[in-house]
Amino acid sequence: MAVLATTVIPGLDAESYDLMVGHMGLALSSSPGFRMHSARLERDGRTVSEVWDSESDFRAFFDANVKANLPPGIEPQLRPLHNVVLAS
Repeated sequence: MAVLATTVIPGLDAESYDLMVGHMGLALSSSPGFRMHSARLERDGRTVSEVWDSESDFRAFFDANVKANLPPGIEPQLRPLHNVVLAS
């Protein structure tokens, strides 16, 4: 089942976010099950949202590429999605 992964990262400024995404962009976009990534500015950091085909696809990428680069205690919130429609 598809999932929405939302990660709130306090203190993440635009420059650091851009460097991180630039570094991981190709790996992210070519990962099995990846569908969409977005980030929005919050008062004190960034909220990153991604859509994946399954929780296991998300966890494989997150654990291998992202988790070690986040401050301790930052955990994504996962929610099952009933339907995902992508532009062709």
